Amino acid sequence: MFDADKIADELCEFVRIDSLSGHELNMAQLLSQRLEGLGLPTHFDDAHRPIDGEVGNLWSKIEGTGPGLPTLMLNAHMDTVKPGCGIEPIREGDTIRSGGDTILGGDDKAGIAIIFAVVRELLETKPPHGDIHIVFTIAEEVGLFGAKHMDYDSFRADCALVLDGGREPGTITTAAPSALRLGYDITGKAAHSGVKPEEGVSAIQAAAKGIAKMKLGRIDAETTANIGIISGGQARNIIPPDCRVEGEARSHDPEKLDAQARHMRDCLQQACDEIGATLEVEKISSYRAFALPDDHPLVSVATDAAHELGFEPKAERGGGGSDANIYNEHGIPAIILPTGSADPHTLKESVSVRSLGRCADYLLAVIAELQH
Repeated sequence: MFDADKIADELCEFVRIDSLSGHELNMAQLLSQRLEGLGLPTHFDDAHRPIDGEVGNLWSKIEGTGPGLPTLMLNAHMDTVKPGCGIEPIREGDTIRSGGDTILGGDDKAGIAIIFAVVRELLETKPPHGDIHIVFTIAEEVGLFGAKHMDYDSFRADCALVLDGGREPGTITTAAPSALRLGYDITGKAAHSGVKPEEGVSAIQAAAKGIAKMKLGRIDAETTANIGIISGGQARNIIPPDCRVEGEARSHDPEKLDAQARHMRDCLQQACDEIGATLEVEKISSYRAFALPDDHPLVSVATDAAHELGFEPKAERGGGGSDANIYNEHGIPAIILPTGSADPHTLKESVSVRSLGRCADYLLAVIAELQH
């Protein structure tokens, strides 16, 4: 059994370090020093260069202690979402939370703290295992860019265990959706809104009409959609000649994803046609879906480990993307294991101290099962 309080103390230390996406340098340096202090050499890759970030992914490796055993990757991401600067964690009994004016950063620093606890245990007890890559990625929250820009020819891994998100020990995220980033540029015609409004074409009005027709939110059990950003216009007294609308769509089913994207485009196109505006559409694939069946060896191992510890195993489909999407896309089977956090990306985010210890127990048990 891991000492949950020790893991919690390290988590609190981690969340006090600002590490917004693209600005992970201070966090990366601390983690590198801590790994080096355990006798594990570290290095950084160049994943930050395409996004003009401060630092690349942090890599380290525990050399295998037994021949012929599988090579594993342990992964968590270093970056956090906004508002994530000046975090001051508060512990109340079993719960760690922020002061309420920032996120906590348990997504994903709880995952990092759990990995460190397990790494220390492996180094101390030296059970039989293959090589274990430890990878702390950058810019996960803004597009999985750390995972996307790894050099996949430079290392080998038979599977990946991604510590990310919340949920209780025994929960195994075995599937996640594909996602599209959607951008719409609407062009109308400027005019004085009080003198000659009839000569103008309001791009904002077209956007409003189109969005009002869209099906958004939970579309079905596999599909979601959202409009998240609207910007445009020049002044209160000018008919707005331009408007930018940004959104997304996600689905576990590629046909449903395409259908939702078409629906959103068609709603805006119809609205533009009605008032004489024009529309340009940007559609970018953020990541592809993955789904490991319940009888996949990696899922079976995680299920057996849960049973061994007395946890109720539960395979579930996730609603968001993670580095696991990218690893699976590159042929590395990956599942997402729990960290005991709740309400990520909100001011109500929290982490259960008890669950931190139980999630570390679970990760260690999964690693042990994989060596059999």
